[in-house]
Amino acid sequence: AARRAPRPSLPDIARRTGVFLIVALADLVASLAFGWGAQRLAWLSGMAEADALIVGLFALPLCWALLASWQLTRIRITDMLLAALGVAIAGGLPWLTL
Repeated sequence: AARRAPRPSLPDIARRTGVFLIVALADLVASLAFGWGAQRLAWLSGMAEADALIVGLFALPLCWALLASWQLTRIRITDMLLAALGVAIAGGLPWLTL
């Protein structure tokens, strides 16, 4: 006879939803900030506007994939949030200040 998986509890569903929101939404925002910062730094270093845009468009999915891959190896949700916050700050500071 086939065995059924146990029903997930409410805290388990909340934890899984939290991990999804962090990896999907928080990482997207952090990667956007990183991409904008990379674009800004590339433009300020003398690249043409179109070339700087490509740098930003290349940095966004690369950063998102690397960040999500690293986060999914973490156990604690606070580690995941701190990683997204660190990437957002690293990308957002050059974009906002320069």
